[in-house]
Amino acid sequence: MNTKLLYIDIETTQQGQIKDVGALLGNRKLHTSSVQALKPFINTAEYICGHNIIAHDIPLLAKVLGSEIFQHKKIVDTLLWSPILFNENPYHKLVKGYKIVNDSEYNNPLSDCILTEELLNNEQNAFSSLSAELKHIYASLLSKSEAYKDFLQLVDFQPNRIVSNEFLHQFLKDSICNQSDIEKIVREHPVELAYVIALITANENSILPNWVRKNHPKTQQILDTIRFQYCGNESCHYCNSKLHPRSALQTYFGYYNFRSFDVNEIVSLQEQTVRAGLKDTSFVAVFPTGGGKSLTFQLPALMKGDLSRQLTVVISPLVSLMKDQVDNLERKFNIIKAVAINGLLSPLERQDAIERVEKGDAKLLYISPESLRSPTILRILQQRSIARFVIDEAHCFSSWGQDFRVDYLYIGEFIKELQSKEISRNIPVSCFTATAKPKVIEDIKAYFLSKLSVQLKEFVTRANRVNLEYEVIDIKDTDKKIRKLLLLLEDCEKPAIIYASRTKRVEEIHEKITEKGYNATYFHGKLDKDVKKLHMDAFMNDDKEIIVATSAFGMGVDKDDVKSVIHYNISDSLENYVQEAGRAGRDEKIKAKCYVLFNEDDLNKHFSLLQQTKINHKEIQQVWQALKYLARKKTNNISNSALEIAQKAGWDTEIKDLETKVKTSIAALEDQGFLQRKQNSPRVFADSLLVPKLSNALEKLKKSPIVTEQQMTNCSRVLQRIITDKECRIDYIAERTGMSIKEVQNTVTTLRTLKILGDARDLTAFISLVQSRNGSKNILQRYVVLEKALIQFLQKDVKISLRELNQNMINANVEQTSISDIKNILNYWEIRNFISKKRIHRETERYSIKIKDYDSLIKDIEWRHELAADTLEILIILYKNQKGKLPNDGKRDLPVGFSMLELKAKNEGSGLFSVDKNHEIKQYERTLLYLNQIKSIQLEGGFMVFYNRLNIRDIKDSIRVFTNENYEKIRLHYQHKTQQIHIVGEYAKRRLQNYKSALLFVSDYFSLPYEDFLRKYFPKRNQRVQLERAISTKRFKQIFGELDTDQLEIVNDGDSDTILVLAGPGSGKTRVLVHKIASLLLLEDIKPEQFLMLTFSKAASLEFKDRATKLVPEYARFIKITTFHGFCFQLLGQLGDLEKSQNIIKDCVKAIKNEEIDITAIENKSVLLLDEFQDVSADEWELIQIIIKKAGNIRVIAVGDDDQNIYEFRGSSNTHMIDFYKNYKAKPYTLIRNYRSSTQIVTFNNEILKNIENRIKTKTLVPADDTLVENVKLIRYTSNYLEQSLVNKLISDDYAGTRAVLVRTNKQALMIQTFLKSAGQKTKLIAGLDGFRLSDLYEIRTFTEYLKNNKKETGFILDSIWKEAKEVLTETHRESIHLETCYAIISRFEKSYPDYKLLIDWYEYIREINMQDAVNIHSNVILIATIHKAKGKEFDHVYMLLDTYKFDTAEAKRVLYVGCSRAKLSLQLHCNSNFFDEFKNDAFETILFKGTTHQPSSFEIVLNHKEINLSSIKFGNIPYRISKLISGGQLQKDVVQFKTNDALGLANLKGENILLFSKDFLKDKHGVFEKDAYKLMNGTVEYLVYWYDKNEEKEYTIVLPRLRYEKITP
Repeated sequence: MNTKLLYIDIETTQQGQIKDVGALLGNRKLHTSSVQALKPFINTAEYICGHNIIAHDIPLLAKVLGSEIFQHKKIVDTLLWSPILFNENPYHKLVKGYKIVNDSEYNNPLSDCILTEELLNNEQNAFSSLSAELKHIYASLLSKSEAYKDFLQLVDFQPNRIVSNEFLHQFLKDSICNQSDIEKIVREHPVELAYVIALITANENSILPNWVRKNHPKTQQILDTIRFQYCGNESCHYCNSKLHPRSALQTYFGYYNFRSFDVNEIVSLQEQTVRAGLKDTSFVAVFPTGGGKSLTFQLPALMKGDLSRQLTVVISPLVSLMKDQVDNLERKFNIIKAVAINGLLSPLERQDAIERVEKGDAKLLYISPESLRSPTILRILQQRSIARFVIDEAHCFSSWGQDFRVDYLYIGEFIKELQSKEISRNIPVSCFTATAKPKVIEDIKAYFLSKLSVQLKEFVTRANRVNLEYEVIDIKDTDKKIRKLLLLLEDCEKPAIIYASRTKRVEEIHEKITEKGYNATYFHGKLDKDVKKLHMDAFMNDDKEIIVATSAFGMGVDKDDVKSVIHYNISDSLENYVQEAGRAGRDEKIKAKCYVLFNEDDLNKHFSLLQQTKINHKEIQQVWQALKYLARKKTNNISNSALEIAQKAGWDTEIKDLETKVKTSIAALEDQGFLQRKQNSPRVFADSLLVPKLSNALEKLKKSPIVTEQQMTNCSRVLQRIITDKECRIDYIAERTGMSIKEVQNTVTTLRTLKILGDARDLTAFISLVQSRNGSKNILQRYVVLEKALIQFLQKDVKISLRELNQNMINANVEQTSISDIKNILNYWEIRNFISKKRIHRETERYSIKIKDYDSLIKDIEWRHELAADTLEILIILYKNQKGKLPNDGKRDLPVGFSMLELKAKNEGSGLFSVDKNHEIKQYERTLLYLNQIKSIQLEGGFMVFYNRLNIRDIKDSIRVFTNENYEKIRLHYQHKTQQIHIVGEYAKRRLQNYKSALLFVSDYFSLPYEDFLRKYFPKRNQRVQLERAISTKRFKQIFGELDTDQLEIVNDGDSDTILVLAGPGSGKTRVLVHKIASLLLLEDIKPEQFLMLTFSKAASLEFKDRATKLVPEYARFIKITTFHGFCFQLLGQLGDLEKSQNIIKDCVKAIKNEEIDITAIENKSVLLLDEFQDVSADEWELIQIIIKKAGNIRVIAVGDDDQNIYEFRGSSNTHMIDFYKNYKAKPYTLIRNYRSSTQIVTFNNEILKNIENRIKTKTLVPADDTLVENVKLIRYTSNYLEQSLVNKLISDDYAGTRAVLVRTNKQALMIQTFLKSAGQKTKLIAGLDGFRLSDLYEIRTFTEYLKNNKKETGFILDSIWKEAKEVLTETHRESIHLETCYAIISRFEKSYPDYKLLIDWYEYIREINMQDAVNIHSNVILIATIHKAKGKEFDHVYMLLDTYKFDTAEAKRVLYVGCSRAKLSLQLHCNSNFFDEFKNDAFETILFKGTTHQPSSFEIVLNHKEINLSSIKFGNIPYRISKLISGGQLQKDVVQFKTNDALGLANLKGENILLFSKDFLKDKHGVFEKDAYKLMNGTVEYLVYWYDKNEEKEYTIVLPRLRYEKITP
């Protein structure tokens, strides 16, 4: 024991103040906070020793004790000598960076002194073990350095000879270049050279410690100079064997020469690029597929790693490619020096990969661009000297590339940050791509010049693959494509790759070809990892001769002998096609063929996929608004998950690739300077260690009754990391221990609970003390009620629509329920693993919900509700204590800081609420998560959050919107993607015509400047326009070629924010709207979920959806077309019906204004289409305006005809159309070309329009076909009662085609029907007679009940069940007069839901559809309708009854106009008014009626609910009697005698009463009829319907009868 050797160590505060001191001098020990206590120790000692004392301890001690105390003392610093003496990997166990590794005690300076003594003893022994040459080398280099010489004195070694230049060269022979100027290095940098020699003499996996690189930056430069600068001297054995590319190629890969595809190259492109990679040259290289791109960066990386111990970082977007390349190096070349760190690794694999990088075992690191956001990746790269950054797939930098990725744009920032820590040099960059146009190369070079001031050299080959032959086969009929493939497989050489564009198609093709006996396998991205490997290996090892695959196959796959590549679907760009086809003939010695089975429709599938995957302008703006909202109380900085941001943006959070789309949007915002996204947030869990030693902590754990054996193990592992690495971040600890984040979280909670780790106040909750429903307390109270109610409906597994579930809650009198509330509860249950749920139908929000543990859920609800209330009270008290008082105003978003243990102590130890409460920490966690989930509080920070948070800074709140200018870069990218699809299609067409022309086309594409290429091959303006359309030329003509000029102008208007189309009758209004929908989805960058169309009837919404589906079938399931009422019911989470629809719009608007419902279904909309705008009421107009306001930047297209506004009685008004035009500055369009009516009818309608005041549309209607000149006939009467005469004329005309009689009143309609039926004519009545929803029609209920009882669990209705239900309907109601109507109703549903029928869709349909909407117009049936009911329909021949018609109002004239405009070929008006006398004579033919008219001898009426006494059907046996009736059955007049009066009603044929008439009917109608000498004769059962008595909460079947009255002759 050396009693003159003093070991010292100090601990300091974060501010650099000494807080603890340790010393060891022989047997004397010191551990104190008093620095002065060190004086006697220092005065006594000859040597002062420590770890990092020269740079750290001694300068701080000198400030307190004075520098004189250290004069004449010999200083030994173990840190400085450890890389020299323990240079081998694995390194000394006690050394980690600047620190001594102390696993047993934390922050104990005396303990560190004892370990330093051990380390110094080891270093002395290590020096003694060195060879004599090394001892003399180190002594010669370091003896003159003040920091090193005293160690040499301690070991009593003095150099006895000078180490000459020749001696060092001889010693380092074959380890360095023999042209190295060692003499100069010895003279100028002896210390650095010592570290270099230590590294050179160590194993190849050893690296320079980071502190050496930082403190002695010349070290790495010297290493590079003497080890990695090729001298070119033929006599230098080292350079020629180690640094010559071809020698290294043979050493590492066994190849004798580099690959070349250009016979004119003196030095191949591959070798040129390798040579550039061996220097510090930054460059961009373009390699053809199969050109050996990977080897060009792998070879320099391996050489750099072995010779200068540096790490090469490869950034690649393809996770599977990373693994393939790492595995390939090991499998084919036995190289194990490459690792990949990505999301596919298990925690243990990730931990191992990180350690291999840190220790120097890895020379090549593969990472994704997104992982650059990880603090862990930054930290481990800072530990290594980086040789080069290699960016694979570098075309992703360019918006002109085929795969632009905005996360690539962060690479430059990351390298810049890393370089800021590198003192010695800038890090060179290599960019690789297989296919790149000149513009892409320009973008890549410009990016690195602007970000890093780096000029990239170009290595580009334009050489064609001469061993490949290309063929395109034209497939006219897609159904014959598989047959052609099978024929092709008979002839083509194998091995073969067949590429298809979809995973489903891949499996279908594989099935077909294996059925034909071909030895094939398949591959796509959705296969399990093990299956992928199995299938790939089968092809690679020649067990299978054909592989069918998506483009995911082939990236990095090295199979040289592929002789055929067949594209079943053409690629989406020439870049991708050339790359995929290039997987044939990678061995240039073989000839290979590349086939394309070309059908132009395949291009449309690419366009569709592009539209579905793109991020459009609206989505980025939504993310921007969400970020600004989240940052509103956090000084423009946020740390939130992608899911939280998407929720706030109003996105559907169950869409595919949600996180990627959010990150892409954020990257686009960052690129435009809206914000800065930094490294992902660290998560700190504890701020101090409360025990002095690890042993103390373990002892405490052993004594705890709550700690299990597994917890003990986990606690020990976590504590060792905290002590060793001085880290408390959960993600870091998880990576280093191999534990999951959840396990670390639980372990830290245990350590904090036991007071082993400090309890940081790391949680913040924002609470709201407002008294409204959005206050924290009120939210909790509401959810308590909702959750208790919800659990009653979910006691077993169900498959149910959330709207249906919400409606069930409403029906159970649960107030303030909503779909969003139900979702929140279900999400919490799922997080807690009480249930599992899966959305099975997007449009109907239908979910499969499986209950995993009902009993545990009930118990959880019980304690959680109570604890949640307590927790909320405590947070309010804590806020008051922290702020001193509650605020008088601004009671929203109040921040409360707290810790979990503090919360538990307040609730259980303070006696605030009760003394017997004892909850586990986990229960408090779950309660806080619950409160956060239901938005009663908003949690920030702390260990509660274990998801991946995006750390965003400097959110520039002053920037209001993400403008079109901001979006331009991304827009251009998508525009170019669209052009690429057209261009690859053009290649296929050219190849079909001429082989050389097609090859020249491809060559020019990759060599000419892009604009020059376009000018050469697409010189005409219309060609350039077509290039920018995301639709094939063939499909564009199919969809838009049938529109006239006026219609096309509207459809093509993609710039106007608001459009008002004034569309005359028969002008193709529906066609325009449907084609506009197609244009929006295909050409105008609108996602289906951003589109909303509102109509007035269910039939209209179904018609639009059916027609839109035919045009754009790929979006059929996503297009949102609904009625105003239906949309409001959806927003409110209710199932709609006619009965409840009266106030639903008003209620919905109120709920939106009061923020009572989730309006993301409004906020995420980009386009609103409005049909029949003239029919808008005040309530509907208010809804429209609130949609426009809430949606923000929304385009509105309204179509209507002010001349057809005939619903003033229900509140519709043209003033809303005028308001829209003026206030929203709508661009007006007018459609006046009538495709429906003959010339005379159009002329007559123009005459009507002249008589209507205050019109908006003023242009004259124009017939589209002026060859149709049928006359308009006016039958002029001088008397009343025109019905019989009209009927007689209709029968005598006997026109062919569809015929309709249009009337003003229901009574007239019934009278006409009576006369026609008496004349033996078939009729169909459409009048306002029903007054009930179809779901309550007796016959329809039979059909519905069968579906309900036989549906699948998912709510899906099998075709067989649907068919059976129709058979049951027929059998049960064979005699019903409504059977045909029921068939029509069912048929209408089948038309809109041909393939996929859900019970919830059927429910919604029959609740909203009107009976007249299902009526089919036949030529053999005369349709009778009121004019209002006929609106929207058209007939060949129209007869209008204008008996005593009043023409005194503008609305009456509009009603007349609507009726007349229904006619196509002929129009006949029966009128007893002089209104038409002023019309032009050539507009119609007038016929004076010369006969006589008289009152009808009989007529019929149909009663509604209000006209019968509903109470009368409940009594006695009446319900039973009604159950025996059928629709159309005969009834007789009945008088029921009571004690005080008689009551009139109807009875069955047995004379048994079935109903009584209401008092209002008897007074207002029956009494009037009697005064007019009409007598009630009998009746029939018109409708059997279900009626729900709200008071009794019971359903009854009632009869709505048809009554017959006859004239009493005197």
